[in-house]
Amino acid sequence: MRRFGIICCICIAGCVKPYSPHLNNPPTGYLVVEGNINAGAGPSTIILSRSVPLTDTASEVFEEGATVALEGSDGTTYASAPGANGTYTFGALPLDTTKTYRLDIHTAGDVEYQSDYVHVIPNPPIDSISIMYKGTDGVYVNVNTHNPSDNTRYYQWSYSETWEYNSAEYSSMEFDPVTDTVIVRPPGNQIFTCWKGDSSTDILIYTSTKLSHDVVSEFPLTFIAEGDQRLSVEYSINVHQYALSADCYNYLLLMQSNTENLGSIFDPLPSNLKGNIHCVSDPSQTVVGFVNVSSEQTLRIFARRPPYWPYIFTCPEPDTIVPSVPKGLYTWFFTGIAPVPPINTDHPPMGIYVPIEMNPMGPGWVSNLIECVDCRQLGGTTTQPWFWQ
Repeated sequence: MRRFGIICCICIAGCVKPYSPHLNNPPTGYLVVEGNINAGAGPSTIILSRSVPLTDTASEVFEEGATVALEGSDGTTYASAPGANGTYTFGALPLDTTKTYRLDIHTAGDVEYQSDYVHVIPNPPIDSISIMYKGTDGVYVNVNTHNPSDNTRYYQWSYSETWEYNSAEYSSMEFDPVTDTVIVRPPGNQIFTCWKGDSSTDILIYTSTKLSHDVVSEFPLTFIAEGDQRLSVEYSINVHQYALSADCYNYLLLMQSNTENLGSIFDPLPSNLKGNIHCVSDPSQTVVGFVNVSSEQTLRIFARRPPYWPYIFTCPEPDTIVPSVPKGLYTWFFTGIAPVPPINTDHPPMGIYVPIEMNPMGPGWVSNLIECVDCRQLGGTTTQPWFWQ
C-alpha cells in the first residue's frame, strides 16, 4: 500500500495440495485506484494500475494515458497532470468543505469511471509522536491526536523513516585505480556515515467511536527491536495523518483483515472488497479502490541513540596489512583478487579490501573488507537528507 493502498492480493493454500482459485480476472485486469484527495495546501497524487492474475510474474501494470479530474457538486472541476508509473497529480485544491467531490477517470481506451460524491473530512493536527521504551525489548513509536469538535473519529496514518548509521571502521585513505596508488580520502568521498530509509506497509487505522471524546492516545505506528540499526546513531520518522469517512474506514478494515490476518484456521476468511468507484461505461466491471477527501497532516521527529542501545557492528575479519607491491594494489582494492598473501594472516583474502590508514609499523596499508569499511554496502547512501539535523 502506498497511500490509501487499495490492492488486495489473496493467496489461499490447501492443507493437502495447492489450490488455484478460479478468479474472473478480465484480460486487461481490474482498474486499481490508489490515493487520497488532499483538501489542504499540499498536492494530491492518484495512482492508476491494473490487477494481474496470481500466476502472472508482472509486479505492477500501470494505467497510462488516462484523464483524471476532480469534480465538485457545485460544478467545479480540477484537472490533474499525468506523470510516470500511472501517477496523476493535482496541485493544491481550494476545496469548499460544504460541498462534496468525486473523482472522474477516462482511460486511454475510452472507458469512464467515477467515484461516489464524498464529503471533506476534517483532519486535526498531529499532537505529538512519542518514543515509548518497553523494557529491554525495544521501543514503540506512537502517535497522538485529538479533535475538540469530536467530528473526525476515523483516522489513518502512514510514515517514512530515515536513520543514520556508521560502518565498522573509518577509512581516511582511498585507492586511485588510475594511478594504482593510495591517496588521502577527500571529505566528499567519506564512506563511514550513511543514511537509509523505509516506508510503512501496514494498514494503520483507528477509530475513537467507542470513546466519549475524539482522542487518539499512543497509537503504535512501529516497533524498533532492541539493538536495531535504526537507533544506532540517529533516527527520524515523518508521519502522515488522514481523516476518513466511516465507509472508507470499514473498507480499509476489511482490507486489513484480508491482507494481514490470514495464516491460521482461526483467522477470518477473505472477504469481497467493495469500494466507492464504479465503471460508468460498464457497471458490471469491478473496480478496486476507495476515494477519500481530507487534508493531510504531517509531523517529523528525531531521536538520538539511547545510552544503553546494544547495537554493535564489527568486522568478521581482523585488519590486514596490504603490501605496497608495484601493480599489486589494483588487485587488492579494485578486483578483490590478491596476487600475494597479506603480511599478517595465514591465508589469502577473499573479497575486495579498502585501505583504512598507513601502516604505522612499516610499509603497506592497514585495510579491511569493503563491507566493514564502506557503509553503502549495507544499503544506505552517503548523501545526507536535506531535512537532517
